[in-house]
Amino acid sequence: MESSKKAQATEKSKTRNRIAIFSSHNGSNFQKIVQACEEGNLNAQVVKLYCNNQDAYVLERAKDLSIPSVLIPQSQWNSFVDWDQFVSSDLIESQVQWVVLAGFMKKIGPKTIQAFENKIINTHPSLLPKYGGVGMYGHKVHEAVIANKETQSGITVHYVSENFDEGPVIAQKVIEVYGDDTANSLSERLKAIENDFFMQTLKQVFE
Repeated sequence: MESSKKAQATEKSKTRNRIAIFSSHNGSNFQKIVQACEEGNLNAQVVKLYCNNQDAYVLERAKDLSIPSVLIPQSQWNSFVDWDQFVSSDLIESQVQWVVLAGFMKKIGPKTIQAFENKIINTHPSLLPKYGGVGMYGHKVHEAVIANKETQSGITVHYVSENFDEGPVIAQKVIEVYGDDTANSLSERLKAIENDFFMQTLKQVFE
């Protein structure tokens, strides 16, 4: 009976999507994704963390969760092309099937995007194509939404392409922007729903 359970568990692990997570800072979303996988809420297993910041707390989280991590500060390579070549090759060698960006603050290279076309997933704190592109991230997005007196904002989960925030949209969550909203209050309300929405979308994609 015990051997049968082990065989079933092994078979199940073979069918789970192998994902890598890219993160640059704290890594709270990284940890939530790993836990969701371990609890069976996502049909996936996190096989590696890639981080471009040697001081990022996400590296400690990965160590505590027994997830292998790779430091990829671009300064360690002679060029962006070389960096991109290493990243794409390492992902392929690690048999990664999906890449999830969880607070990763660097551009993904064209070779990696080509190797994982429509397999790299990111979130953005606006209703793309509005308020996306170079320089539009974090609080700057919310400030622009408020300044332009938008009545709606939200979260976009999208595939990553060579241009910032221009990849195909997977799903969007819309919220109302109130008349007395500030960039801070809008940010807080979006953060309160972002993780659940991201997880729901990942669940749909992986299944």
